[in-house]
Amino acid sequence: MAMMSTVAFWPDQVTMNIFLNRNWKRVSLFIFLAAFLFLAAFFYASGKVFAAEAPRITSLKVMEYEQNVVSEGSITSGSAIKDDEPVYKIVWKTKGFSKKKKTIVKIFITNRKGTNSGDLLYEKELGRAGSALISLDDIQTNYYYFFIEVSQGKKSVRKLYDEMIYIEAPKAPARMTGVTANVVDDHLHIAWDDKEEGASHWAGIYSYKEGTYVSTAYSDGNYIDVRLPEDTERTVFSVAKFVDGVRGALDLRTIPDVTKPDAKVSFDTDATLTNNDIFPVDVTFNGDCKVNVSINGNAVIEDAAAVGRYNIPLEEGKNKVVFTVTADNGNIKHFERGVTLDTIPPELKINGDPNEGVTTAAQIELTGTSESGAKLSVNGKAVKTAEDGTFSFPVFLKKGSNVIEIAAEDAAGNVNYNAITVFRKYIPKNSMNKKAALLVGGFFGIIMLGYIICFVMWLSKRHIDKKANGK
Repeated sequence: MAMMSTVAFWPDQVTMNIFLNRNWKRVSLFIFLAAFLFLAAFFYASGKVFAAEAPRITSLKVMEYEQNVVSEGSITSGSAIKDDEPVYKIVWKTKGFSKKKKTIVKIFITNRKGTNSGDLLYEKELGRAGSALISLDDIQTNYYYFFIEVSQGKKSVRKLYDEMIYIEAPKAPARMTGVTANVVDDHLHIAWDDKEEGASHWAGIYSYKEGTYVSTAYSDGNYIDVRLPEDTERTVFSVAKFVDGVRGALDLRTIPDVTKPDAKVSFDTDATLTNNDIFPVDVTFNGDCKVNVSINGNAVIEDAAAVGRYNIPLEEGKNKVVFTVTADNGNIKHFERGVTLDTIPPELKINGDPNEGVTTAAQIELTGTSESGAKLSVNGKAVKTAEDGTFSFPVFLKKGSNVIEIAAEDAAGNVNYNAITVFRKYIPKNSMNKKAALLVGGFFGIIMLGYIICFVMWLSKRHIDKKANGK
């Protein structure tokens, strides 16, 4: 049987070289085509990835819907629209969202431009572009902004309709009449003629820079003071009345000239307590100004046009002194000082009546009562008082008559004086000792004298006895 030869799967090197030499053009062309197709496929796939648009809202329109019949979209409050109910149509377009995935649309309203928060009016699964009707039957009269949010999975974009829209509440009270405004200190003082019974009022300062009301206030009277912002450029104000909780129609009104009176009022003293019934005040201003002065709400000077010193008479007790300077543009600046007039001296009572007594003591304890907080002195020396005004102070007495001066001064500078006289009776300290010494000395002197007499008599007798004995 003949042996079968084994054939290798791969050609040997010689065979390969022969093949390449004969077919190098075909091999090169094949490699080139393969590389071209690979690169084309790579760039095509990369182009699709990089060319994919980022999701965005390309257009947003808001318009008042005046039809009584809803033909498209939806409304939040139901399918029926009342004649006086404000309805707005929102229309939008987007790019960058998939046609195959669900798209959620939310519509918000806010009274602050540029914010990312507001009241949600509408939420529904819709197409990437579309429209919706929004009912605003329970909204308060104001200026508003709409913004929309379109989301698809984790992709979400928002867009603000940057045109401010005035929306008036159904059955809103009528616009206010006779509205005037001027600047009083740091506030816009708004007044009006409207006196509708049961109505309250609202006012606000709107800033176009901030895109919202930067200051608001309410009042049940016939005026409102609303704080002005530091920067009044591009600001306006609104005022409206409230009836049964519904804000009335309003307008954005121009704020008047905010230039304040160029005036200075200098109170002569920083003290808030005085015993001088005349309160001096210096007033200076530039331009045409009028000066009015009141004390505790009562006018004491009206429409004065002079600069210089004003001497204001005070009333006993608390005084609220108000200088009102009004410029020719109607703007007002107030200068206020509270000062208390106290012309009554403080109480000063001495316990007991030392004037009627005489003492032999070298020191007495002076006690009494004065006004709480008063400064007390005895013979020029300060004396501490208790919180309730009582005091106790030792006074040293000289021989004879002693005049003790007591003074109490209150915070207003009123002084109450008192003076008492205490007589110190003098008894020498050694007078009793001298008498005792005399008595003792006399007693011992008598004894000594008797002893001497006895001794002399004894000596005489002894001498006589010696003579008698012949010695």
